[in-house]
Amino acid sequence: MKTTILVCTVLLGYVVAAPQYTAEYFKVHQECQADSKYLISDMTVFQELEYEKKKPSEVKIPSNFNDHMFCMYNKLGIVDDKGKINESVAVDKLKSFFEKPSSSATIVAECSASASASTGAAAVSGAFYFCLLESFA
Repeated sequence: MKTTILVCTVLLGYVVAAPQYTAEYFKVHQECQADSKYLISDMTVFQELEYEKKKPSEVKIPSNFNDHMFCMYNKLGIVDDKGKINESVAVDKLKSFFEKPSSSATIVAECSASASASTGAAAVSGAFYFCLLESFA
């Protein structure tokens, strides 16, 4: 009985301590995965980064990762074709990813400023993701 309670507690902690994805996010993800340019064939990269909380330097990041994140953020209206981040849209669409959704505006603003130093829409998108990742639930 104690083992069952321990396992359930660990699983609940694992689920709660992870970003909460919306139906729209899943839909857009599938659309990006359907395009070979944006396809991430080994999805364990997201498992390792978002659930196992590994540092990006400890994970094999696919060469098209920034392109994939551009596809995602562009379709969600977060990043335009020139790499400009729409912070109000980002706050609205990504607030469920953070442990404290009330902090999402601050997190997005800081990451937007940091990512905007990158060149090109894909690079901005990748930098934005990796900055946000530090604050994911």
